[in-house]
Amino acid sequence: MFTELAAAAAQGGEPGRGSRLAADAEAVARTITDPDAQARALAALAAAVAQAGDLDRAEALARTITDPDARARALADLATAVAQTGDLDRAEALARTINAPYAQTLAFTVLVTAAAEAKNLNRASQLAADAEALARTITARDAQAQALAALAATIARTGDLDRAEALARTITARDAQAQALAALAATIAQAGDLDRAEALARTITDPDAQAQALAALATAIAQTGDLDRAEALARTITDPDAQARTLAELATAATRAGDPDCARHLLALAISLEARDVRWWTGTVSRLFPPVMRGAGHVFLSVYKSEA
Repeated sequence: MFTELAAAAAQGGEPGRGSRLAADAEAVARTITDPDAQARALAALAAAVAQAGDLDRAEALARTITDPDARARALADLATAVAQTGDLDRAEALARTINAPYAQTLAFTVLVTAAAEAKNLNRASQLAADAEALARTITARDAQAQALAALAATIARTGDLDRAEALARTITARDAQAQALAALAATIAQAGDLDRAEALARTITDPDAQAQALAALATAIAQTGDLDRAEALARTITDPDAQARTLAELATAATRAGDPDCARHLLALAISLEARDVRWWTGTVSRLFPPVMRGAGHVFLSVYKSEA
């Protein structure tokens, strides 16, 4: 409670009261005997103090956390908070003191975004190189894959699509690489390069990951208003459940676009697939066309009686 009050007081123009409450919160946290619980409390307090603008005190608090992993996470969160203030030099200096490769990689990944948003693309590129080098030192395969995937998506958002794709393809775990490429295709689609996103999605060999990528792409295309292309793409998804879910989402997009006839058509296609999981389309039908669902009970009852 003291943590929230301290942040609220400082943000409300009462820095003196906020500082006193932060001190009270720290004193309470120090009385916690369980090391993990104390680390969480101090990390939460450091984050609140940073949010209130007292970065020096937040850093000092984070550095008092004795658990190495918890301290690394707290410092990574603090580096993110500092980067959001625009002080990239301090954020980078802080990130370089983190001694846990995974947390440090994530911190540098955030700095890539901050540098790009500041229009400092050369620095963003160098930070991305530093983040990749750090990710390569992560020994746990899954953690390394997650870090590289997050970095690839971040690089894509800066506009360097070739580098992002090349990085994603270096992920050695096949499932993780497929998921990273699917996420990358979605990022590229959101950026508006629909042709490239589709070409990338088609290269994914894992059926589930490809379905995920194509579904995200179809939704992105629908948002541009090209419902015909979105439908054509959705119908290339080979998994019936995934295709049906995507068609139902497109029906929602068609309704929002003011085209109820198209929405009915898309829902009819979804239902005709006879997918195993019907929750998505019944939910969509009840939301978009409630009169249909109000009459559905009689249909189910007649089917039940005919099979009895």
